[in-house]
Amino acid sequence: MRFPRQPPPNLPVWDAEPLIEVTIKIPMLAIEKPFSLMVDTGAGITALHVRDVPRLGERGYRLIRRLGNSVSPSGVGGSASYFGVPAQIVFEHEDGVLEQHDFVLYVSKRARKGSRKLANQLKIPSVLGRDVLCHFRTVMDYPNNQVFLDHN
Repeated sequence: MRFPRQPPPNLPVWDAEPLIEVTIKIPMLAIEKPFSLMVDTGAGITALHVRDVPRLGERGYRLIRRLGNSVSPSGVGGSASYFGVPAQIVFEHEDGVLEQHDFVLYVSKRARKGSRKLANQLKIPSVLGRDVLCHFRTVMDYPNNQVFLDHN
């Protein structure tokens, strides 16, 4: 898997690469969508943040709010509120083979429109965390603009 470019050194971390293209499925809601997730070895969870939530659709988000477990994990950057839902993540290998893993997807709760909190939330990319990365060996090769997830 490759990411497209080396980020300029003055970009904030939330605009940095590497991004990995995946498909996320939420079977109980019949949702299946592609997403670009930032590889984050410091994140314990895989999460869709505010800027990607609209891609679930308004109906999907309402159902996640109703059916998901409300959690507020905390980390180095503080805490945030999410709804946890059972999901599947699908990776496509370079040879076209698909690999799927079950996991809990954490969907960010939205701040109110026009709030400063929302403006900040929109800067944060969705992340592929250790809950999924633990299935792989992760190699990040910045000089060659590549990130690899493999089993060797």
